[in-house]
Amino acid sequence: MFEESLNREDDQHTKRLISRFEQMISQNEHVYFDSDDLEIIIDHYFYEDHKTNVFKALELSEKLFPFSVELKIKKAQVLISLEEVDTAIELLNGIEPLAKNNDDFAFVLAVAHSKSKNHRKAIVILENLHEKDPENDEVISNLANEYQYINEHHKSSKMIEKLISLDPENDLYWYSYYLCGELVNGTDESIRFVKRLISKDPYSILAWFYLGVLFQKKEDHLKAIEAFDYAILIDEKYIRSYTYKAESLSELGLYQKAIDSCEESFEFEEPNCPLYYDIGEYHEKLDRLDKALSFYYKALRKDDQYADAWYSIALILESKGENLEALFHIKKAIEKDDKNLDYLYLYATIHEKVGFVKEAIIAYKKVVEIDQNDLESWLDYSNLLFKQESVDEAIDSLYEALEFNPENAKIYYRLSAYILEIGDETKGLNVFKKALSLNFDLHSELFQFMPKVKENENILFLLTNFK
Repeated sequence: MFEESLNREDDQHTKRLISRFEQMISQNEHVYFDSDDLEIIIDHYFYEDHKTNVFKALELSEKLFPFSVELKIKKAQVLISLEEVDTAIELLNGIEPLAKNNDDFAFVLAVAHSKSKNHRKAIVILENLHEKDPENDEVISNLANEYQYINEHHKSSKMIEKLISLDPENDLYWYSYYLCGELVNGTDESIRFVKRLISKDPYSILAWFYLGVLFQKKEDHLKAIEAFDYAILIDEKYIRSYTYKAESLSELGLYQKAIDSCEESFEFEEPNCPLYYDIGEYHEKLDRLDKALSFYYKALRKDDQYADAWYSIALILESKGENLEALFHIKKAIEKDDKNLDYLYLYATIHEKVGFVKEAIIAYKKVVEIDQNDLESWLDYSNLLFKQESVDEAIDSLYEALEFNPENAKIYYRLSAYILEIGDETKGLNVFKKALSLNFDLHSELFQFMPKVKENENILFLLTNFK
């Protein structure tokens, strides 16, 4: 259906046609081309994205073959690609009496309706085409997309199953199927489909691989590992089987086996940045911090724009008390992604540790501006202000936090501590009562933050009465 009639670039016939056409343009000559040749020329320039020559070819086609349905369909396709959809639909409507049984016409009309957001009209046309030719992958693929657009994900999933049945080794189909399955929450049904496919074709590498992915989604990691092992037996050079198997092993706490699985793939393909990073993470989970650092640096040698590696190195260095080195690395991470809350929080924490208070306050403030529900950042931000004896600012920051988290007991407990500290006992006790009403069991938060409050008789009285 509307297959590219463009031959490969080395096709001599196409080369001769293009040469003749461009000579005609350059010398302003009048040259005759038959309609089939014009279709090839139009396709060539269309897929080369050479708009000027596309329209020159279309103009010539209208002069030579003003009643050609096929050439008008070609023109409609070009117009659609240029987002001139209304003009394309008008053109197609004009030739409809002559093209009722033309499948190319129907397909391009469906595409035009889709572009106009008339997805149900597009579906009616495509379903008719699908009925006529049940194995046409282009029609099925477009149907899958149209059903996605109108949120009929189950029907879309069924169309993708048909695509996979037609071409079980098409990775794009499998990936689309997995994504669609996430929308319909049909993991069990998807697993049954893949198993049926495997029963017909037990050596399908992608079927086994995606069976493992689906079991991963169900958190059935033992079955996922088994599926990935079968995939490796079928094709030991399919790298993703090793890395996904490593993920499942990691989920089971088998970090050394996860490392082994990753390193097995080195025989077949040079490790990339994400793979080195994953191995670093597995070493870190085994508390082999020096090994982890080694692999994070290997990841950066592959791609120094990989922000997570800079961040992970900073985390380890900070945990070892090497704060200035950690600061250098977290700055690098933020250069790559200045909206990442984890990066910004660590940046603030390290600045606070090394005494760069102004920078830490700015970083905490940026975190809570991005995510007003980040409780720990609000508390740390206010605590830093409190430690700098900016108690009023600390109090103001928590009132601001309550605007976004009005029922959060932890904020009220901390706020009560700050207010009690400035000597406003009545207000502090009222805030403490509010905290108790929200979550009595968290009252230890106040004592941990400000142990001297345990000696406050009014606080003890309130606790006794709430019990």
